[in-house]
Amino acid sequence: MDVLKKIWDSKAWLPITIILLVFINWAASQWHRRIDFTNEKRFTLSTPTKTVLSQLDDEVQVDIFLKGEFPSSFKKLANSTGEVLQEFKEITGNKLKYRFVSQPYLILLSYW
Repeated sequence: MDVLKKIWDSKAWLPITIILLVFINWAASQWHRRIDFTNEKRFTLSTPTKTVLSQLDDEVQVDIFLKGEFPSSFKKLANSTGEVLQEFKEITGNKLKYRFVSQPYLILLSYW
């Protein structure tokens, strides 16, 4: 307790606090983890899903047609979809590629 009082009384508490905050920020950016507090674990990927994703043989391309002018509910859906696909991408080891598309007819032409 005396150590904390000495630090607080000195002027060293500000640099120590800044260094601690920078370290916490860096650590949080390196390790992407999500904590799911819902009872039904809505935001937690199941073990079979993780197994299937980690065993992908080929790259998978996902086109999401949620880019452009949409109501706010669709924008929330686009954000949630992006978060889930980013989590999928981390599990697959970058074998999953995804993009948000605003003009679906251009995508269809690129496949022909």
